[in-house]
Amino acid sequence: MKKIIAVAITICVLLNGCIEKKQSFNQSVLNKEYITYAMTEFPKNLNMRAIYDDNSLEMLNSIFQGLVKKDDEGNIIPAIAERWEVSKDKTTYKFYIRKDARFSNGEIITAEKFKIFFSELLNKNTDNPLAYELFCISGAEAYKNGKVDFSNVAISSIEDNILQIKLNNPCSFFIELLANPLYGLRELDNKINHWETEYSNLKYSGQYIIKSVNGDEINLVANEKYWGITPSNKIKVIKVENDEEALVDLQLGKVDLFKSQYLNNIGNILEEPLKNEEYKFQYLVFNVKENRVPYKVREVIKQVLDKEKIYNELLKDETTPINGFMNLGENKVKNDTKNNENNIELNPKSTFKFIFKDTAEDKKVANYLKANIEKNSDITIELKECSERDFLKYINNGEYDMTLIKYDKEYDNALNIFEKFTHNNPFNYSKYNNSLYNGYVNLLKTNKDTKKQNEIQNKCFEILEEDIPVIPLYSNNIYVYKNKYIEGLKLNYKSYINFEELLINKSII
Repeated sequence: MKKIIAVAITICVLLNGCIEKKQSFNQSVLNKEYITYAMTEFPKNLNMRAIYDDNSLEMLNSIFQGLVKKDDEGNIIPAIAERWEVSKDKTTYKFYIRKDARFSNGEIITAEKFKIFFSELLNKNTDNPLAYELFCISGAEAYKNGKVDFSNVAISSIEDNILQIKLNNPCSFFIELLANPLYGLRELDNKINHWETEYSNLKYSGQYIIKSVNGDEINLVANEKYWGITPSNKIKVIKVENDEEALVDLQLGKVDLFKSQYLNNIGNILEEPLKNEEYKFQYLVFNVKENRVPYKVREVIKQVLDKEKIYNELLKDETTPINGFMNLGENKVKNDTKNNENNIELNPKSTFKFIFKDTAEDKKVANYLKANIEKNSDITIELKECSERDFLKYINNGEYDMTLIKYDKEYDNALNIFEKFTHNNPFNYSKYNNSLYNGYVNLLKTNKDTKKQNEIQNKCFEILEEDIPVIPLYSNNIYVYKNKYIEGLKLNYKSYINFEELLINKSII
């Protein structure tokens, strides 16, 4: 609240001191060549490690494109593939590549280019945390594990413009999976790993290209070789220290729009922001390897944890409650284990190391969880705040007992979350391993009967609820603030801004 008041005062002082400069402010907006979008962190990766960074994914969404994509409502629509066919047994897909599809350098995009791209995605030397998603393709898992060469993977260019993919079994969400911006066509080589200096040598397949990178500034311009309608605007992405700086710069006309999870109580300083629920979900994760956090401890924490206070008071308007594990359809698990008994005792008394990232949100939540748990049980929590680099080191080395992890929802299917808790999944940070659960998840991948699938999903929910490797907490809300002269603002299904639809309406300046 103090930050909000300080920002409000700063803005008022700045604006009152600049009233006589309003005309020059308007003139500078009229002369704008770029629409300026502020980020507190620049994109880190344009390779497959972009999965760990929303800003990287948002950039990928603009400069690379895959076979298919999603519209603003989340419906699958054609992208570089103008259409596709699915066999009767739902295991063979044929994608018809647009004949006018080109890379930004004018090179023709063919089915062979996609075949090479998939071979790079699945190569054992490629750091691809989501490789397991493609194991539904025949031969993909064996190739990733180095047991066969790519000729044994059922991905082929049967004609210059026809890509064929064969699956082991029917996969109802396969097309949706391919709509992820991570599967935007690009060369996964050394240039993409050093995109900040190699941007001019990249071959772009999306609507924009990176024209320049100058310190804390990235300039995007239209890809003139794009198969569809090329954007009429230019986008300047700038880095700011924090959301408060972005807000002040917005009022001064230095920034045209930015996204935030936190500045939602500014009141009448700005027009009502655009609000969207993010496709990320915050979990309290326990390290259960070798019983590091015993079941009884996890059970007690689940009983005493007051999650409602998090989204009703602690992070009011910044979060949304989640049902079950990821708001997956109608499969909701009731959390009716909470009781009113205070100071639940454990013998012997236990102390557990709780690590969290040095963000305002995680610090607030971690401190609340510590107070809530210690007040209502005989459990002591030792908090450790970490930089992102140290946090990943602790996580990868298993040097923690509890932590806060945000899980992304890559596609709208229960398997999306269930797979993350199988024993060999790279996102199984809890080190959870239940052979019965693993078996049910494997059945869910292969079973064709809808009724049976629902039964298996319920079994998976029940096991996770019973074993408590994690506790779902909430999903975040996203707020987009913009100046009044910016029009065409739309967010896609993952809360990424569709840059191509933005424009400056100079008539209202």
